[in-house]
Amino acid sequence: MNNSSNESEPIPVVPISGGPALYLIYLIPVKLLIGILNFIFNGYIIWLVIFCIRKKTYSNLLFFFNAIADFTTGLVSIPSMTVFTTIGYWPLGKIPCLIWVINDFSVVSIGAYTLLIIAIHRYQQITRPLKTTEKMTNTKWAVIAGQWLVTNAFWAISAVIISNSDEFIPEYCYFTYTFAYVFTADFVFYIFPVVGVFVVNSMVFGQLLKKKRKQNRIGVQ
Repeated sequence: MNNSSNESEPIPVVPISGGPALYLIYLIPVKLLIGILNFIFNGYIIWLVIFCIRKKTYSNLLFFFNAIADFTTGLVSIPSMTVFTTIGYWPLGKIPCLIWVINDFSVVSIGAYTLLIIAIHRYQQITRPLKTTEKMTNTKWAVIAGQWLVTNAFWAISAVIISNSDEFIPEYCYFTYTFAYVFTADFVFYIFPVVGVFVVNSMVFGQLLKKKRKQNRIGVQ
């Protein structure tokens, strides 16, 4: 059997019920609508921060960079997945596949960690109001830049290593390498920040309740 000829053959995606016509009739218009809404809402946030808001606070910039990450979803991920699901395989080769996958994984991680950073900042504003400000500092810039660099570097290195393995087939362009890898990556870059957001916001809620009770006691006295 000729392995090289087998490796060059695209592996089609198992069609959903209704066949390819269902993609064309339902999924493509839906994805197109999602992409347009993504451009409109995230583009509007980007436009507001750049042109309308004079004071670039820490919170504003966190929302700004998160909007940029989401914007790239509509620019790269949604069109790429539309091509993949419509045709049934990835026809554009290895490099565009890597760009799609790195972007797809990175924006989810960046979004999750941005929400965690916002939650931590809100908690600090409540517990240390005199020391926590919206003014940008080198540390805050480092936090924003650091999460982008670390996240993109991790997924880029992982994708390149996997794409050079014998198991990788460019026409399939899926990166479910091993269960251990997927679990570890998902835990570090998705589950951990999401759980962290829940925990920190719960702490914020607890602090607000504590302040409310204190105000009520002062009012009674």
